[in-house]
Amino acid sequence: MTMQPVKYLQTDSRWAANDYSASGESTTIKASGCGPTCAAMVIATLKDSTVTPATTCAWSLSHGYKAVGQGTYYSYFKPQGAVYNLTWTQLNSSNLLNMTTANAKTYHDQALAAVQGGDLVICCMGPGNWTSGGHFILWWKYDGGYVYINDPASTTSAREKNTLSLLQAQVKYYFICKTPTASTTTNTEEDDEMTQDQFNTMFDTAMSKYQTTLNAKEVSTWAQEHWEDATKSGVFDGTMPQSPLTREQAATVFFRLGLM
Repeated sequence: MTMQPVKYLQTDSRWAANDYSASGESTTIKASGCGPTCAAMVIATLKDSTVTPATTCAWSLSHGYKAVGQGTYYSYFKPQGAVYNLTWTQLNSSNLLNMTTANAKTYHDQALAAVQGGDLVICCMGPGNWTSGGHFILWWKYDGGYVYINDPASTTSAREKNTLSLLQAQVKYYFICKTPTASTTTNTEEDDEMTQDQFNTMFDTAMSKYQTTLNAKEVSTWAQEHWEDATKSGVFDGTMPQSPLTREQAATVFFRLGLM
C-alpha cells in the first residue's frame, strides 16, 4: 500500500460515545473500539467508503465479538472481512512476546513481507509506545527502517511513524488483510449502474440477435400444410415462418381474410 489508508479515530465525536458493550459491561467505541476501527479503515479504503467505526462496531456487537472487560476477540477480523469479500488471516496463534527470538522472527518477516507486497496489517500491540495494556493499530507502509501506522487512538508522530524494531519488540499478534488485485476492487455499485442509452444499445443488440435466430428457423413439420396454404393464398409471403407477428402484419392478415 503506497497511499495512506482512510484514517479513522475511535475518539471521533461522530461515534465515540456509541455503545460498544458486551452483556454485563458498559463501554463505548472511544474506550474499547480500536479493533473494529482498524477494520473500518481497511474496508473503507479497499471496498466501501461508507463504512465507519460505527458500522464495524455495530456488526461486531451483533455477532458476539466484543469481549467482556476487554476489547474485541481476535476471531472478529476474518468474518468481518468476509462480509466485504476481503481475506483476513491471523498470522500467529501464540503471543509473539512469549516466543523465542528465532520463532518470533518468522512471523515478523511474514508480516513485513505482506506490507511490502501491498497488504494491510493490523497489529495487536502490548505495553510500550502504542499502549499501556492492549491496542490494535493499522500498519500500512514500511520504508527505510520505519513503519507507518494508522493509530485509531492517536495522531501523535511517534505513534504514526516509528522504527520497525520498536514495533516488532511490542507487537503481540498480526492480522493480515490481503489487498485485492485491481480486477477485484471494482465497486460493485458502479458495475451495476447503467445509463438508459447503454440499456437501449444492449436491448437492441439482444433483440436483433433473437430476431435473426427466429428468421433462420424453418416452418415446423406440424404446421407445414397450413403454412403452404397461407402462402399460396397470399396471407403470408412465405418467409420467416417463426417470426413474431407485428400489429401492422396482423392488420394486413385481417384485411386479406376479409375481417376488416
